[in-house]
Amino acid sequence: MPEIETARLLLRPYTPQDLDELAPILSNPAVMRYSPRGPIPKNQVKEVTQQTLQFFITHWQQHGFGVWAVVEKATAKLIGHCGLNFLPNSPEVEVLYRLDEAY
Repeated sequence: MPEIETARLLLRPYTPQDLDELAPILSNPAVMRYSPRGPIPKNQVKEVTQQTLQFFITHWQQHGFGVWAVVEKATAKLIGHCGLNFLPNSPEVEVLYRLDEAY
């Protein structure tokens, strides 16, 4: 799979192993404030995060492009994501990003 590397960041496709690092980001109401989905109820965080990861992974497989996991190189910490994906039930592609509140 492709990767993009800058001086401070590594952008790579998500893997199922990112679940435990992505869940706290998506569970933060401040991070999800402007998401069409809105804040994720605490009892659904793991399930929704798993669905989100699967959507991103499948999108890459089907279209050859998608959402990148953004990793801070100095700490090897997942700090969020950015990229492109088709809107559900639409031929339109959206640009999206979501970063942990500290970033």
